[in-house]
Amino acid sequence: MRNITYIPLKLGIVGTINNTVYTIVGRVRWASEYKEFYEEDGKKGYKSATWTYDEWILKDNDGNTIYLCEDKEGFVVSREIKPELKPRLQLHQNQFATFFKSHPNSRIYEYGTSRIWEREGEVGEDNLINKSKQFFQYQYKDVIYVNEVIKPGSKEEIKEYYEEKKISRKSVLNAFKNDPVMSNLLQQLGTLSWATAAFGLATLIFFGMFIFSFATKKTILSHSVYIPADISPDSALSIPTWQIDKSNQLYLLEMNYSFPSSLPSNLNEVFVNAYVYEEGQGIVSELVGDYYYESGYDSDGAWTESQTSAHQFVRSDKKSKYFAELYVEQQPRVGGTVNFYVKERWFPWYYTLTAFLTALSITLILALIYWQRSS
Repeated sequence: MRNITYIPLKLGIVGTINNTVYTIVGRVRWASEYKEFYEEDGKKGYKSATWTYDEWILKDNDGNTIYLCEDKEGFVVSREIKPELKPRLQLHQNQFATFFKSHPNSRIYEYGTSRIWEREGEVGEDNLINKSKQFFQYQYKDVIYVNEVIKPGSKEEIKEYYEEKKISRKSVLNAFKNDPVMSNLLQQLGTLSWATAAFGLATLIFFGMFIFSFATKKTILSHSVYIPADISPDSALSIPTWQIDKSNQLYLLEMNYSFPSSLPSNLNEVFVNAYVYEEGQGIVSELVGDYYYESGYDSDGAWTESQTSAHQFVRSDKKSKYFAELYVEQQPRVGGTVNFYVKERWFPWYYTLTAFLTALSITLILALIYWQRSS
């Protein structure tokens, strides 16, 4: 006989549920054919369904019995109750019931028949294979209330009433943690929990670093250069010298273009090549700015579109002095202003974004696995 879900429960193991020690003494597997209430797309009613679940029989030292029921959706602890009301129903659509005066009438969301499919251990002589029972159940708050009827309509008819409360897989493992197999599974779940928390913390750290990567540590140089409309493409515009005081320092070259307020055409393009020199060494980096300002009219009215910024991350090899030269091509000749910046940065945003997305993906995967194994 095999288990339905993922916890290897077995006869004879001892566990503690609600501060009471129980021993698993038997198991009955039930196969159910029932009607299930649905409400979707403006329609409601009952549809046919089938289900299989295991009912583990647990007894304490005084012989009191509870039932640990498991199926592919998880676990519930079931115990017999004494109802104040005993509704006798001819089950059909839109039926309501309650077992207690303090409870409102609640919709019966499942009703049908269950029969014994398998049995083992101390399950009682009357629990024979193919023995069946009728049932209906409703839910009030977080508790499921069940009425079971054995041999309905006969002189031997037996009615039993139960309440069922959900219990997580982790709680079941913890209840039977004295069993070596259960203890090992609980430890694995704990390790998974710590891993999820660790990667979750890393995700937050990398997200903070990603946001922080856009912050400027220090502006090393800020310089504006006026671009005449008649400038030759071969004419160089000079950017003053700046000092890098640290080796292996990350900095950002940023070059923004400001178009004049009055433009000669609907499409205005400016190309700016910035060559960065290290004093005495020649060109060490290049930044290309492709800028445009476009305007027009359509059915929605006037519109504009522009690109006025370019940037590039550069890492210095050593402490040194640098300067830049700008070469400009215009179509048509519009003129304007170039704002050139050298900014010291903490780290590139794309590194931290990659780290953040990686940590987030791992966290979500671990969290999903943990939820599946513990719920």
